[in-house]
Amino acid sequence: MITDQRKLVADLGVAAVFLDAYLNVVSFTDDAKRTGLVTEVNLQQPIAEALPASALDCFSEAIASLRSGAEHAECSWQIDERHYLVRITPYHDRAQGIHYAALFTDVTRLRESETALGNLVAGTAGVTAEAFFPSLTRELARALNVQYSAVAELVRGEDPDRVQTLSFWSDTDWGENLAYGLEGTPCQEAIKHGLYFIQSGVAKEFPNDKILVELGAESYMGIRLVGDSNQLLGHMCVLGTEAIPDEHSARSILKTFAARASSELQRMRAQKSLLLAHDTLERRVAERTAELVAAQATERLRSDELAHAARMSTMGELVTELAHEINQPLTAIVSHASAALSAAKTDPELSATIAGDLTNISEQADRAAKVIRRIRKFIQKGDPQLVAVCPNTLVQDALTLIQGEARRESIRIELELASPEPKVRVDPIQVQQTILILAKNAIDAMARTPEGQRTLAISTRVAHDRVEFAFTDTGTGLSREQEDSVFESFYTTKAKGMGLGLSIAKTIVEGHSGTLSATGTKHGAIFRFTLPIWTGKPASKSRDSHTDRRDDLEV
Repeated sequence: MITDQRKLVADLGVAAVFLDAYLNVVSFTDDAKRTGLVTEVNLQQPIAEALPASALDCFSEAIASLRSGAEHAECSWQIDERHYLVRITPYHDRAQGIHYAALFTDVTRLRESETALGNLVAGTAGVTAEAFFPSLTRELARALNVQYSAVAELVRGEDPDRVQTLSFWSDTDWGENLAYGLEGTPCQEAIKHGLYFIQSGVAKEFPNDKILVELGAESYMGIRLVGDSNQLLGHMCVLGTEAIPDEHSARSILKTFAARASSELQRMRAQKSLLLAHDTLERRVAERTAELVAAQATERLRSDELAHAARMSTMGELVTELAHEINQPLTAIVSHASAALSAAKTDPELSATIAGDLTNISEQADRAAKVIRRIRKFIQKGDPQLVAVCPNTLVQDALTLIQGEARRESIRIELELASPEPKVRVDPIQVQQTILILAKNAIDAMARTPEGQRTLAISTRVAHDRVEFAFTDTGTGLSREQEDSVFESFYTTKAKGMGLGLSIAKTIVEGHSGTLSATGTKHGAIFRFTLPIWTGKPASKSRDSHTDRRDDLEV
């Protein structure tokens, strides 16, 4: 229990009324009289007569709490426009026993700050970005009972001493935002010192600030806005046409509003930085995408050139045999033509025989023309074109270009073709090139195989929704490591090989949404590739495909 009345008042620095055990006023401080807490100066009068009627309920509840054993009791009440927090504490008077000290603390400023904060929260709840600062400046002007308030952001870049208002409240409505220099303005002092206040005569203090004169400003209070890392963001200020009466309360309210303004300003800057970073990222992605598209186009062109070079290389290897193939029907043509001429000269009655020889001449000439057309079509460059074609036809047409070499190398070709056969939608020239590459690779692999044991088995079969092409040889075979690396560019086991054939074949097959694999066997190797069965519906484009999607053709 407190024992020293004078020390109690000195420590707390508040107005106080002292009561005896019967709640009669026994003494009071000068401040209690000055503030109107005690209306009569005579002592020993009951509390009901000494204090305003508005305090009776407050005191009644507090005293009841004290008599129940509480160490102290609190209540609040209002006199005119002032708000007080009342704290009643028992203390011991050596002469007269237990007395009570009713200590009155003026919390008017705190209440005003709480009200301003409540208005701030209500006025800006759910509001961000452009709509936030107008609400903030309006509520700030109302809280401080001034005509003007503004929030300004530092102009980043060229001029560090220039600001741009984000919102400007002008008496009853929002004014137009403006940019202005800080030199010679009270705002410069606010940014410099953190908080700057002139109760009256601000226009005279800063005669070069034309805005103060135009607004008829008398008082000013401004505060610096800083971020979490203490970086300068801008400032907030209020202007009044009359003096601001309560500096302490105004400072408290302005600081509260400034904290909220700084937070929102930081958020806006972070959002702008994020949007800028997003736009930069999108631009870089677009640029990179364009680079990749260009690179893919270059790679496709390079792939097409390599494929064409491979076809030319293949034809170079087969040219001797192809010349022999073409020479056979041409020789037969000459032979039949000579026979027909001889018969016509010696025996005109042999017209039937002549007609037969001429028929043979026509057939052999057509055979030679077909061989030449296949060669020309195989080696010519052109845009890929998808057609629906029977897989067996692809195999048979491709083999006409390699059968001669197979006979010369004593290689027996065995065909096991699917029946009935579905169709595949492919570029025939590219797939025939793949068949030739795999067949030629099998022929080369059997160079060391004894004659009579050289067999190339070519088959087609339906496997679920695909057609599988298989090439089985009796050559040198493949190791496990070679099964994986044999399709890499420039990988070869041939002394004169380029290492491009199987790589090109894999690119062609995958470009048609197929697969190509190699497996070593006990007596050779098997190369398999698959192609999707054509169902009559356009297939979705493959990302890796380098073929054009044109009108469907059927062969």
